[in-house]
Amino acid sequence: MPVIELSEGVLALLATAVLVTSFITSLTGMGGGVLMYAAMSTVIPVRALVPVHGIVQVFNNAARSYYLIRYLRPSMLMPFALGGVLGAALTTFFIARFIGETLPLMLVLGLIVYTLFRPVTLPPIVLPDRRYFWVGLITGSVGII
Repeated sequence: MPVIELSEGVLALLATAVLVTSFITSLTGMGGGVLMYAAMSTVIPVRALVPVHGIVQVFNNAARSYYLIRYLRPSMLMPFALGGVLGAALTTFFIARFIGETLPLMLVLGLIVYTLFRPVTLPPIVLPDRRYFWVGLITGSVGII
């Protein structure tokens, strides 16, 4: 893969976009990654964009985890992680094998609309820690889409 050369000005704009979209995610709970992906797609070729976006998201989520570590419940971490990895793997296989580009784009559009117009308050959901496997499975699947 060829090296991507970006000027300092473009890098500064991308860094600003990362900060702004991280802020949007912290306020809304979702949507910043999609906006960051859109901003990055203007200067990074699509073939390189997916891994670059993934690396930025890993560091963003690692920073959020670091700041919220005191709220982490270890008893839910392993079920959630197993479900997330399994959901991501199954969804990746399913999309690559059976679905074209239209369905994932429609799902992303639906997610953006939901983010903009979701109810202000949602009922609390209380689950035993072992049931977080299913939460991980769902979020791992949706995250890939």
